[in-house]
Amino acid sequence: MTNEAGRRSRQNLTIGEAGLGNGTSSPWPPVADRMVRWVCAATLDDLWDGELLAVTLEDKDVVLCNVNGVVVAFRDCCPHLANPLSKGRLEAHILVCSAHEWEFDVRDGRGVNPATACLSAYPVRLEGDRILVDVGGSVR
Repeated sequence: MTNEAGRRSRQNLTIGEAGLGNGTSSPWPPVADRMVRWVCAATLDDLWDGELLAVTLEDKDVVLCNVNGVVVAFRDCCPHLANPLSKGRLEAHILVCSAHEWEFDVRDGRGVNPATACLSAYPVRLEGDRILVDVGGSVR
């Protein structure tokens, strides 16, 4: 979408984790043996609705997705043959791997095709216009 000045307009974004739109809450129980380490991955101007973005945070390759104003982060690695998911495409809420067309629902990280696959998610939160990803410890 563009506004009168020719700039893309942005919906109000909700930052969540793997499809949550309720702030910094997590759908998973807390993990006691990991250190929380929030790293700035991008700004809201870098990631528009319907887009995906590859980032490297410390030594971790991460793919960010914005679907209907919800920003999620996953390990940028397809569980099939380790191809970068960021080279694929985002079709509505489905992330499609470019190598062999495996499909994942970014709202929860679960496989669509095949249904037995799943993505490793990172917690996400928003500080001002900065998208922060918790890269401490292991992903879920």
